[in-house]
Amino acid sequence: MPSVELVCSVAALSVATHLIFKTHEPTSPLPVLLALLLVPPLPAYALHAPLLPSYTLYPFFLALSIALYRLSPWHPLAAIPGPPLARLTKFWAMYITHTGAQHRTYRALHARYGPLVRVGPNELSAAAPDAVVSVLGATGLPKGRYYAARQDPHAPANLITLSGDRHARRRRRWNAGMGASASAEYLPVLVRRAQALVRRIGDAIDEGKKVEGGEGWGAKVDVAAWIRYFSFDFTGDMAFGGGFEMLRDGGDKEGLTHLFDSGARTLSHVSHIPWIAQTLRRIPGATATVLKMRAFGLRCATKRIERGAEVKDLWYHLSDEAGTFPPKPPLAEVIADGALVILAGSDTTTTVLSVLMYLLLTHPAAHARLRAEVDGARETEEGVLDAEHLEQLPFLNACLNEAMRLHPAVPVGGPRRVPDDGPSRVIAGQVVPPGTEIYVPPYCLHRDPQNFAPHTDDFWPERWILADAEASGASAPGTTADAKLIAHDKAAFIPFSYGPQNCAGKPLAWLEMRLVAAMLVRAFDMRMVRESERWTEGLRDYFILERGPLVVRMERRAQAAGVGV
Repeated sequence: MPSVELVCSVAALSVATHLIFKTHEPTSPLPVLLALLLVPPLPAYALHAPLLPSYTLYPFFLALSIALYRLSPWHPLAAIPGPPLARLTKFWAMYITHTGAQHRTYRALHARYGPLVRVGPNELSAAAPDAVVSVLGATGLPKGRYYAARQDPHAPANLITLSGDRHARRRRRWNAGMGASASAEYLPVLVRRAQALVRRIGDAIDEGKKVEGGEGWGAKVDVAAWIRYFSFDFTGDMAFGGGFEMLRDGGDKEGLTHLFDSGARTLSHVSHIPWIAQTLRRIPGATATVLKMRAFGLRCATKRIERGAEVKDLWYHLSDEAGTFPPKPPLAEVIADGALVILAGSDTTTTVLSVLMYLLLTHPAAHARLRAEVDGARETEEGVLDAEHLEQLPFLNACLNEAMRLHPAVPVGGPRRVPDDGPSRVIAGQVVPPGTEIYVPPYCLHRDPQNFAPHTDDFWPERWILADAEASGASAPGTTADAKLIAHDKAAFIPFSYGPQNCAGKPLAWLEMRLVAAMLVRAFDMRMVRESERWTEGLRDYFILERGPLVVRMERRAQAAGVGV
């Protein structure tokens, strides 16, 4: 049994180590490993005691010191409520992420504890509209260490990992390539791909009828899968001038969707504890998915360089081929951003469009109203829906807004950090000390009855029409006389995030979502099938929502004008 002197000495060294690590927080596992290896022999040698008890007691007392401090009233965040396990360890957050239910868990915590919740030892979740500006706004906070796991130290940073001036400089090229004027240049290829989507779904219906023997109405189609094929194809066209043909192939022959899903899941886990990512990078084979994603970006870039600038695609702007923002960026930097846009651009719009299809199928009255509005939409001389006119369709815009309100593509997102060398900040009415990381989760804001009511958890597109009518003083067409808004705080609606680091592709995303949603509603009749009735319950939050198959029964409409096929 160890002596009292040894126990006290080891306990004192453990507390001292904790204080040092608290002041100089390790960003890699190396300092902790060195402490565990080199500190325990000191009291053993000084007291001529055996080494084994010292090596056993030291990590125990170090963990105990950290745990007691994090749960104590002396911790700077002690006054902010939250579950004890979350206050104790970030492994709690990693476990919640593993379940895929981070967004629903955070919402339940806010319902229990209020607008500001402690979700980690030094992490908060702020579900308050004023936190949107104070955390995400122009005078808000830089990105937190959560994003460090997403940055390979041996590769250039992409836009999502940057903050401050570096982000602002990079964002100029993104704005040039994804702003309103650039989005208009992408419209012809968007229309062509959307027409291909309609044709291929029609082919899938025909094939399904053959398999089913031609009996019954329509055929089963995984509409979410086809929308994702379209999104990959179009994003490849927009980013690299081409490269993907998933619609033509009727599937993902290269396994890219699985690759990106696997990468998103891995990063969403290790982002909570960045030093784990650093450790994994040192283990052969542990980062195979990330390396494959990097190789994918390099392959796309190589093909684009060989092909040259046939059109003004996003690569044209990111690489500054026009020389608008000198000096020109390094090739590796452009490759990193190009791979990012494939993931972010294809997955987010796929989520919103798939969610919208599900919500329309489960709300027949809204489906019928949207179809009537889209059937009356203006067409171009080429016989396709006029994208400019779709922007003016109130119920189409309301349905898309409501889909994003209920199921934002990025439900929680990553945190911002109060700078370690700066002053405390007031967030959601509380003083938050330096070194604290703060989430502003869209899912929680969007589903708070103080922000959106009535029908907070229901698909009720009319709320957006009523809100616009109240703002303009006009009547709200298509709504009943007793339909009244209780709350509608647009400041709490952030499906594209907020501030200078919001989604660069917002104008293009809106153009894409309006056109594809309108064309699908106009081209097909759809009916829900039993296996998809609870589809939204299977949505998983791995930073970006991960979706399962959305199998519905589809049939061509007898009159499907305006889709150009």
